Amino acid sequence: MKKIMFTIIAIGVAVSAFFIQDYLRQNDELGTITIVLINELEETTTTEIEFTEDDDLLSLMRVHFDLECADMNYQKTTCENARMGGNILLRIDQLDTDWTNNYIGIYVDNQYSNYGIDDILLIDGATYTFEYTEVGEE
Repeated sequence: MKKIMFTIIAIGVAVSAFFIQDYLRQNDELGTITIVLINELEETTTTEIEFTEDDDLLSLMRVHFDLECADMNYQKTTCENARMGGNILLRIDQLDTDWTNNYIGIYVDNQYSNYGIDDILLIDGATYTFEYTEVGEE
């Protein structure tokens, strides 16, 4: 009986921690971000975009750039918010990848992102870099 109670309590704490962490991860309310695209020729384009608390990075990218995405099964999608697994960026304007030999690396203020395009927070003044990356490089 003690093991069952301990297990239930441990699961409850883990689930609570997950929801608290998700709740604490919030966008800034207003601001401007910089989007940097670096293609396979190392050509760079820079765009500044204003955002509000209702925006997310993917929706801003869909408005300002021509995107191509895939779902978790690598089936091409319209880059809408994915149900499970998130979106995989295959192309942003002229920054094009095949996802087999290369991909789009995402950096937030020069730090490689641990999150995908669907989960990256908008921070006023931050620079979001999308860089053509060969598999095995980083």
